[in-house]
Amino acid sequence: MNRITKEEFFKLFDPSVHDATAMSLEKYKDAVGIVVFENQCMDSSSLGSRSAVVVGPSNTYKTVDALVGRWLNDLPSQRQYATSYILRTDLVDSRPVDVEKE
Repeated sequence: MNRITKEEFFKLFDPSVHDATAMSLEKYKDAVGIVVFENQCMDSSSLGSRSAVVVGPSNTYKTVDALVGRWLNDLPSQRQYATSYILRTDLVDSRPVDVEKE
């Protein structure tokens, strides 16, 4: 899993969810970061779909390392694998105002 910057993180998600993502860290004050999951199945209609999972002591997954090799969803064509992460310290109080979508 790769550590990413705040700019890279926000480019992965639609701008409409940027505030909600940051608010999730406010809800879980002890969260250590967010792990990004992505569907990488080349023959799936869900290729490229992403999810973000908050990790920390109050969450299901306590550390970023606990998600190495893990996936979301049981159906193989729908699986999203942990691909990258951002630490809380890299994200909080430093959200970009305008991030270009690629």
